[in-house]
Amino acid sequence: MKKTGLFIAMLFAIVISVNAQVALDENFDAVADGGMPTGWTVFNVDGLTPNSAVSWVTDAWVCYAKTGLSIESKCAWSTSWYSSPGTSNDYMFTPVITVPATNPVLQYLVVAQDPDFLDGYQLLIMTTAPTSGNIASATVLNTYTAAEEIPTTKYIDLTAYAGQSVYIGWRNNSNDKFLLAVDDVKVSSFPGIDAQAVSINNYKYCLAGNNNITGTIRNSGFDNITSYDVTYTIDGGAPSAVYSVTGANIALGATANFTHNVPANLTIGSHVIEVTIANINGGTDANTTDNVVSKTVTAISSIPAKRVVGEEGTGTWCGWCVRGMVFMDQMANDYPTTWIGIAVHNDDPMVVTAYDAAIANYIGGYPSGLINRAVESDPYDFEDAYNAIITKVTPVDVALDNIYFNYLTRQISYDVVATFYANMTADFRINGVVVENDVTGITSGYDQTNYYADNYYGPMGGFESLPDPVPAASMHYDFVARALLGGWDGTAGSIPASVVDGTSYTYSYTYTLPAAYDETQIVLVGMVIDQTTGEILNAVQGDIVLGVEEAQNSDVIVYPNPTSGVLYLYNSTFEKVEVYDSFGQLVMAETNTDQIDLSSLANGNYFVKAINNEIVITKQVIVSK
Repeated sequence: MKKTGLFIAMLFAIVISVNAQVALDENFDAVADGGMPTGWTVFNVDGLTPNSAVSWVTDAWVCYAKTGLSIESKCAWSTSWYSSPGTSNDYMFTPVITVPATNPVLQYLVVAQDPDFLDGYQLLIMTTAPTSGNIASATVLNTYTAAEEIPTTKYIDLTAYAGQSVYIGWRNNSNDKFLLAVDDVKVSSFPGIDAQAVSINNYKYCLAGNNNITGTIRNSGFDNITSYDVTYTIDGGAPSAVYSVTGANIALGATANFTHNVPANLTIGSHVIEVTIANINGGTDANTTDNVVSKTVTAISSIPAKRVVGEEGTGTWCGWCVRGMVFMDQMANDYPTTWIGIAVHNDDPMVVTAYDAAIANYIGGYPSGLINRAVESDPYDFEDAYNAIITKVTPVDVALDNIYFNYLTRQISYDVVATFYANMTADFRINGVVVENDVTGITSGYDQTNYYADNYYGPMGGFESLPDPVPAASMHYDFVARALLGGWDGTAGSIPASVVDGTSYTYSYTYTLPAAYDETQIVLVGMVIDQTTGEILNAVQGDIVLGVEEAQNSDVIVYPNPTSGVLYLYNSTFEKVEVYDSFGQLVMAETNTDQIDLSSLANGNYFVKAINNEIVITKQVIVSK
């Protein structure tokens, strides 16, 4: 997926409300597109030409607001992706700054756009004005071989330069990567003690009973945090006992996790947990507005089996997408009962238009996938994303029931059954997807360089023996999405607004399978989607159950099977039709017919023998009434 990914990440905002002195505060929002703020200087030392995909980066660093990038507000961007691979040597410097005399700190937001091609950089400082002739002698404060893949605020102690006039710079020194962004640059004096309650880390679903309350604290002050107190309340009740953390050593900008030493006894249902931190270093926090954090957690009565859905954006036009198919196969082989793979094709003969259009809003390139619609992941990282999600508790079990396929009409019908294990009020929806495996290309529309074919790839996706192009007859796909039955969001009204612990809710889907699709390779998927988060809470898959059997030695079909009455024999009229019970006793016979009424027989297994001339076809049939 090299350099095509536009990964959308959560931007972590860190609020410092008490600053005795602010020497610089630049968010780039007022800068014209393609420019830089007044007083800022850039130096394009490498002089290389950006790749056409990032041609808008017309200088060493430029300010733009770009929808779909990790930081969508206006910020400063630099690239190391050139028309011919090369190493970036691009500088950006602030205007002159008088560093505050007390607790001086530089903070800035930084991100590398593509997780697979992380730009690195150097953070520089100069006490003389930067020029093309002296920037190489700038002092290096830090070297980062790779910037963070989500927007992250960095904090740098400038005590060594307190009271001095300086210029601070960023140098992109990456070799053939992608994009690097810097935003929200501030130099100011910090309060000595300032702690922030960042989060409650309990997952939003848990088993009822005793649960440890966990969270994260951040040091937003200049002094290291060595001790603090933690209390919590449940649904606004009495505070818990005080949990005193001692022996900590949380530096400026760093975080630490805590676990309260008294568990909370959570009954079945939803609860609001509120955590408060106080008594920082045995004293008063300079900013108490961020010392409380809350979260709603739902306790469930039972933990159902969990399965994870991987929806991969792919296309036959995409040479890199072969890698996605390799890892989709690997996941299916390694986790056959807990992984559900769905390949959502784009702009090729296997496209499901509505599915393709919807997933394109959440992935930044091809191949790329959504894991339970909770995270976007490169196929190489599917297993890591799966491992992070499979252990999280889900409040709903999903099952398939009443699966039936009519061979003559080619209609599939099945029920998706969602059973909840808590009393909750939310917008949950059932959805269904029809998937086909072992799809073989037969037209030029399937042509692809480095195409996936099971005769041509190594166990970890090596392409060394792939012919170019791969012959059409060997083009092979699994997990191909054929129908999205409830739309991207699922079927509205399929689950009531308030669900009851232990209660099952069922929605029935039907789909007419086109003649070109192989019913023996069809997989049916059912899932439950949380409309608030967009996350797939749980899912299940099952093979199609044929309503008829294919004759082993002819085109004869018997249906429906199981049956409660008349059994039809498709594609021929037989001279004799005989029915035997499981003990081999003849229990019924008809002549010159293409059907036989079994309604008088008791429930059980029978064998139907159809005879024409010397051809004898025997089928096992189940009578179930």
